[in-house]
Amino acid sequence: LLENKLIKAETFDLMRENQTPNKVGNPYGLGVVLYGQAEDPGSAIGHAGAQTGSSAQIMIIPSKKTVIVALANTSHVWEKVIGFTVDLIGFADAKGEKG
Repeated sequence: LLENKLIKAETFDLMRENQTPNKVGNPYGLGVVLYGQAEDPGSAIGHAGAQTGSSAQIMIIPSKKTVIVALANTSHVWEKVIGFTVDLIGFADAKGEKG
């Protein structure tokens, strides 16, 4: 996605356009949740998934060319999985600053 090998850059840009302008909370693009500040939705995109026995979250930060995936072999822990994913974003930021 980040290197435009799977889809064209224009398509990736469309995915990050808000398709739910009246939604309270994180807006939704084409197949992804738009994360980030209200003035910059889509600075991070992602999606959660779950089924019996598992929970998952993917988070993509295009400006940092970073993708984080968190998986848990436990049901009903999505909130913890996304929290862990956000923590990993902070960790990736800190590692990047140290060079």
